[in-house]
Amino acid sequence: PCVFYNVLLLLLYNSCFFFLIIPPFSFTAQPYAVYFGAHSHGPEPTSVDYARAEAKHYKFLESFLGGKEKAKEAMIYSHTKHINAFSAMLEPQEAKNMSKHADVSSLFECNTLKSHTTRTWEFLGMEKDGVVPPDSIWKKSMGEDIIIANMDTGVDPSSESFKDDGMGPIPSKWKGHCGDNDNDGSSCNRKLISMRKFYRGYEVVSNMTFDKKYVTSTDKASHGTHTLSTAGGRFVNVNYTGLSNKTAKGGAPNARVASYKVLFGRAVQTCDELAAFDEAIHDGVDVLSLSLASDDAIMYFGDGQAIGALHALKKGIVSVMAASNSGPDESTVTNLAPWVITVGASTINRTFTTYVELGNKQRLKGESISTSRIWMKNKQYPLIPIENALAGNTAIFSGKNCTSLQLAPAKVNGTIIVSPNDLNNLCVRALEEFGAAGLIFASVTKTILLSLEGTDQDNIPSVSLDDSASKAILQYIHHTKSPMAYITPVKAEISTKPAPTVGGYSSRGPNRLTPEILKPDIIAPGTYIVAAVPHLAQYKNIVRYKAITGTSMAAPHVAGVVALLKAIHPDWSPAMIKSAIMTTASTIDNTNQPIKDFDGKPATPFVMGAGHIQPNNVADPGLVYDLQMEDYLNFLCVYEQNFTEYTLSSGLVDKPFKCPKSYNLLDFNYPSITVPKLSNSVTVRRIITNVGTPGIYKVNVIEPEGISLTVEPKTLMFNKVGEKKSYMLILKAKEAKMPKNYVFGKLVWSDGKHNVASPIVVKAG
Repeated sequence: PCVFYNVLLLLLYNSCFFFLIIPPFSFTAQPYAVYFGAHSHGPEPTSVDYARAEAKHYKFLESFLGGKEKAKEAMIYSHTKHINAFSAMLEPQEAKNMSKHADVSSLFECNTLKSHTTRTWEFLGMEKDGVVPPDSIWKKSMGEDIIIANMDTGVDPSSESFKDDGMGPIPSKWKGHCGDNDNDGSSCNRKLISMRKFYRGYEVVSNMTFDKKYVTSTDKASHGTHTLSTAGGRFVNVNYTGLSNKTAKGGAPNARVASYKVLFGRAVQTCDELAAFDEAIHDGVDVLSLSLASDDAIMYFGDGQAIGALHALKKGIVSVMAASNSGPDESTVTNLAPWVITVGASTINRTFTTYVELGNKQRLKGESISTSRIWMKNKQYPLIPIENALAGNTAIFSGKNCTSLQLAPAKVNGTIIVSPNDLNNLCVRALEEFGAAGLIFASVTKTILLSLEGTDQDNIPSVSLDDSASKAILQYIHHTKSPMAYITPVKAEISTKPAPTVGGYSSRGPNRLTPEILKPDIIAPGTYIVAAVPHLAQYKNIVRYKAITGTSMAAPHVAGVVALLKAIHPDWSPAMIKSAIMTTASTIDNTNQPIKDFDGKPATPFVMGAGHIQPNNVADPGLVYDLQMEDYLNFLCVYEQNFTEYTLSSGLVDKPFKCPKSYNLLDFNYPSITVPKLSNSVTVRRIITNVGTPGIYKVNVIEPEGISLTVEPKTLMFNKVGEKKSYMLILKAKEAKMPKNYVFGKLVWSDGKHNVASPIVVKAG
């Protein structure tokens, strides 16, 4: 434990007490990002260019705040390399005045984002019993010299997943450095090449000044280490408490990895994230993995994450983002920009199963990621809801806000606690300390696994029940005088069917901002993903690899595959890479039936996007749908009317840009086709590029219910790589069968070897 003196505010942070100073801002000032577009430094910028950009930001801020000292106090970040923006503490009226300036593209309050393995790569077909089969993408590349960057809670450099044995020198394209101070910089190697941290935005929002000596880029929360090792971890033999005895590895095990820590506490400020984007782009990363999302749908140029990803795209960097964990409700998907890959989460063909045996002989099946080495004795224990274990002074109980002070140790000791599925880690640890025999997560309103991401269950036997089992156990408790139960030890079940299914927690469409763009784009494994976690001695964490669930775990699977594609096809654009992943995705499970949602119903494109990622097919998709920066600017012209053409083109394209007089967003060359309002008939146009051998492609369509589809032409002939062809898809509502809700179909171009598939989503109205 550590104690630092410098009074006014006390914060408990990972068992260390930090005394903090409240900064000199008024209570009405808030952090804002002021965005001007892109810098135009030229091909070889120097520190002089960066200093000039910073001086311009300060001069601009001074002109509104009335002096250099005020500007110096207010400035949080000046982004000087690629993203022409700064972040500052502003009064609402100051922000309003500044937003009217002709040079300001957008000005927005820094919003808050939240963080939302062993067998997965075998399930995806990249290996079989530890052997790489001939058709595996790993035969082509394991990501050599590709740089994967992760924006998260930092990284544990001591993890075996980041050892550099046998790796050559760091690629010369790398322009970054290891850390922000000597303490951070001492742990990098040829595998883990950077550990940076960005926290000034979180600092000012919290009204705190951290003692910088103790703010490090190492991971104290597990999330960052887990996600980064999933994307690019090396081969490590892992015995996950006897449940998963395999070799853990990331999708691109030979890639270099870089950590940009932006998550301090429980949230990320987009001011910090913009700073991390600017540095990562400058450093020369190839892939950005972000398991962070806002709860809200934010217009693109009010969204720091979308802005950062757009500037990354200009440099050919692919941004992969989590869809968020707000399912199964519809219209909950976030990270909606068409220039990012948005990833939902699926299950794999492995579950960790346990049973709750009730006193009335009823046996309820559940799932568990508990790694407790001391299991309960084989006997029945008193079973009580957590509300019956509260201290007498607790009037209102909330699992999310639970503290140890709300619990009565005598009531907890020797019992199995039944809790809602939003119980936080503080309470889980308190239950362990107070002698709880076990913990059951039960919910009658949400599906299984919603709370498991980030919940510390290492030292207490625990189980999560689905809706049906939850209702049964609660009914038993409420109708039994002295309810009793026993939780059986966890067992791993392999080759389960059906798989994959879509996780109930995975956020779904339609897209709230631009319904013409289907989101999520793809699904990937996100349930019970075993990957590296830091060694946290204060939490008795003796497990260095852990199973965690969430779309946060799905996104790095896709980031790892993107790294492989970047290595195999370095000349492909980010849009081509996304297209290859989407058009080769599978919509069929391991029972040869359509992939199902968590409730057993067929999964729609709103749930799974184009389908489940198939890594072994992505390197040879046959045809791809490409997009250039001008296409994305045309998209923004339609939906971001307030932005000047100067701002849109400044630095983002190399030639003057003007918004087109008219632009049909249905013709945006996306790999999926969505028509949110079909009144009679509509024509959708696409351009498709050959990246394979010469061939003749014929079209097949599956018509959505009540919609007729006509494709012209029906055959496309390609003679060389890079050749482009266009086609039209005519959609027409059938009068007698006019659908009231969204309906779904598919379009597939096939040459007998390649099947280039696009989901079709239509709503008549």
